[in-house]
Amino acid sequence: MLNLWERLLGLAPKHHVQFQWVRGHNGHLENERCDEIAKKGRERR
Repeated sequence: MLNLWERLLGLAPKHHVQFQWVRGHNGHLENERCDEIAKKGRERR
């Protein structure tokens, strides 16, 4: 199974995608939401 980043990078040229590094756990609203979703997904496994 391909790494998620490898899959994402393979699809990126077909779309207008910009990557922006964001420091984790510093109150960035979208980053905090992604962290929340990831934790819920981990708990389901």
